[in-house]
Amino acid sequence: MIVRAPGLVLVARRTRPEDLCGLWEFPGGKLEPGEVPSDCLVREIREELSFEIEVDGFLAESFRGEEGAASLVLSSYAARPLRADDEPVLTDGTHDRVRWVDAKELNELALAPLDVPHLPAVMRHLEP
Repeated sequence: MIVRAPGLVLVARRTRPEDLCGLWEFPGGKLEPGEVPSDCLVREIREELSFEIEVDGFLAESFRGEEGAASLVLSSYAARPLRADDEPVLTDGTHDRVRWVDAKELNELALAPLDVPHLPAVMRHLEP
């Protein structure tokens, strides 16, 4: 979760896979073997959004272990833009929109299922 003061969080709308198309998420990505989670977040945001961030700390985890689906752990970390005036740029087709939203707007978005359990931690982080 990338936060910009005052109280704005970055969300991105998925274009793929089909079951997530049109849903919003806190951008991030897959951990490479041997990679530290905070380094993964920095790398993925750079690759997907051409945007430099600093990671502050761990927020939450959610799990998917449904029958017939690959097991997945989604970890979220608090982060912030490295430079206050930078903006994310869509680069690889994973997303078709990015937005900075406040807590009220965030509650109105259709979030990807694995991101929903992270809402309480994100909301606490957005509080003044």
